[in-house]
Amino acid sequence: FSISARALQTDTIIYVDHAAVGANNGTSWTNAFTSLQSGLDAADPGDEIWVAEGTYIPTARTVISDATSATFTMLPGVGLYGGFAGTETQREQRVWEAHPTILSGDLYQDDVDGDGNGVINYTEVVGLNAANVVWAEEITATARLDGFTIRLGYSINGAGSGLHMVSSDAAFRNLIFEFNHAGYGGGIAAYHSNLTLENVSFLNNTGGLQATGGGGGLWFDSSGNLNLNDVDFVGNEAGIWGGGGLHARYSNTVSLVNGLFRDNIAHFNHNIMAPLGGGGAYVGYCNFFTFTDTQFEDNQTIGVLVAEEFTKKEFGSGGGLYVDHGHYEARGITFVRNTAAIGGGMAVNQYADWIILSMQDMKFIENEAYYRGGGMHTADSTPGPNMDRAIFTGNRSPLGGAAILGAYTTINHSQFI
Repeated sequence: FSISARALQTDTIIYVDHAAVGANNGTSWTNAFTSLQSGLDAADPGDEIWVAEGTYIPTARTVISDATSATFTMLPGVGLYGGFAGTETQREQRVWEAHPTILSGDLYQDDVDGDGNGVINYTEVVGLNAANVVWAEEITATARLDGFTIRLGYSINGAGSGLHMVSSDAAFRNLIFEFNHAGYGGGIAAYHSNLTLENVSFLNNTGGLQATGGGGGLWFDSSGNLNLNDVDFVGNEAGIWGGGGLHARYSNTVSLVNGLFRDNIAHFNHNIMAPLGGGGAYVGYCNFFTFTDTQFEDNQTIGVLVAEEFTKKEFGSGGGLYVDHGHYEARGITFVRNTAAIGGGMAVNQYADWIILSMQDMKFIENEAYYRGGGMHTADSTPGPNMDRAIFTGNRSPLGGAAILGAYTTINHSQFI
């Protein structure tokens, strides 16, 4: 009877550095594995994998004959940490922003920024890309993903090209999701999960532009609790299911603190009846939803529009935010220069039969609706929205320049300038 040295070890640090020239066994920075997959293969629950700056491509296929099935599969109880220079002896010494550690779905490194604008959009993806750069299934809170840039996943009809999450309960921090393109959730798609994100950015991701879909940055569906702290959504785009930055639905709670939604777009197909809205975010059919100290700037919903269609269909609702069935509380939210057909800053589904909406310290500044409700458009549902200490200034629309408020709306201590 014998016990191996490996079996006696706990909380092992496994080192990965694509430029290492040592023994390639993961025991130190000098002898680091040169591929992240080698580090994952060597890991046990309780281990941490430290990854030095550089670009890492997934190689482990879930379907042997399909190159696009290559993915980095997270492991229960294993922490993945990027952003190291390759000299640190403590995790706290790293400065992850200064040492970009990129998990890239560009399998053959042939995607190009053809127009030189600094963004690789879905039309500039060349050859084969990983459908899901990272895969997280049945992951618990003891697993970590921290300090990475996840980019260039591509799956035209799939979900979560940056990260696909299912049946998990996890907290991820210090991440950037950029240039990922999927049918649902270009950056992240999460199903049947609880997810906490802290200090995370979604930049120039798309969801559903070539098919029905949405959630350019993040798609959260049929799940438990979503907690977003210091999360930015910038330059993301979505198709007819809306939520250029964020689409959350059929879930328990959604909470966002210190968020930013800027330059996100929800596109609409004018042949689709009642497409969903929310250039910045769409949230619907959630038990409880809170937004606190969050900014919506320069988001828009756009589509092919003709005047007579407005009597039949709802196009481009909620340039910044669109809310559907649920219980909502918003405090300290600012909407600036958002545009839509209905509710330039914010729109409430006017046909919803269950919306409880409480808003305090809201600002609606220079938003525009090219049909009705420049700053905001609410529903006639009961109980109606309750608004306290709101400021509406410089908003524009042919109908209701500042806002169109439903019959049961209560508004106190507010200004219309």
